[in-house]
Amino acid sequence: MTALGERPALMPTERSGSVRFVPPDATGVAAIVIDRPDDAVNAIDLQFIVDLGAALADARAARPRGLVIESAKPDQFVGGADLSLVQSASPADLERASHAVQSVFDELAAFPCTVVAAINGSALGGGYELALACDRRVAADSPAVRIGLPEATIGLVPAAGGTQRLPRLV
Repeated sequence: MTALGERPALMPTERSGSVRFVPPDATGVAAIVIDRPDDAVNAIDLQFIVDLGAALADARAARPRGLVIESAKPDQFVGGADLSLVQSASPADLERASHAVQSVFDELAAFPCTVVAAINGSALGGGYELALACDRRVAADSPAVRIGLPEATIGLVPAAGGTQRLPRLV
């Protein structure tokens, strides 16, 4: 159990490769590439949160002029929370996961250079909340692009800061 305001400790011990940092190119722009290797969907789970936090730390150390968040999967950005996590976790585990993802997205929102989400497909739920934590969002002109917070239609409240970031953006 963590005290209110503390960053929850998550247990995955190794990077899975679901999120990787690409150092700055000649223009000074770096990238964070999202690709869950064993899944057709870039869904958010505990390992994703840990990997994204580590990639952000690597990016911060590299001090790029700009940072692009992108997906390696064609026609898909990030599809939201891994629903198997939601179905199998206890309420306390879900609360810890929510605080952890909010903490990482807050780090992204406070990043010291401009961060752009390059949306090439579905950016739903937590994926859209990830994009909302960026300074800018650019979407491909493609029928694969779908953006929104659909979890409300199944009785879930967006849990990664989108309920605060979206109204401020609008």
